[in-house]
Amino acid sequence: MEAWLAALNMAMALVSGVFAAITLARPNQFKPAQLSRETDRFGAATYAARAIPLALGVAIAVWITPSGPATGLLLGVALLAQLGDAAIGVRYRQWGMAIAASLAAAVHAAGLLAVM
Repeated sequence: MEAWLAALNMAMALVSGVFAAITLARPNQFKPAQLSRETDRFGAATYAARAIPLALGVAIAVWITPSGPATGLLLGVALLAQLGDAAIGVRYRQWGMAIAASLAAAVHAAGLLAVM
């Protein structure tokens, strides 16, 4: 994988991880207005428990083993997660989320193709 593509994948992964951390700290920060507000951090914690390690895994793997099978697997999982986020963004008309997740998905897809 080219260095610029590794850097883009790392950046997208870290941005995703930062959003997960913000959601953990402030569960209602990004919740659509049409949904009820909750103070329970359970959902945010379960999301962050998966999103943050995945983000860190991708950010590290693209530099340590830029063409290894583990990197391809992590990028594939990150791609699927971002496609899921994009679909949720479209469903709830959160266009910023839909666009950002689609962009991240495209970057992860390009990274995945590069390691195959």
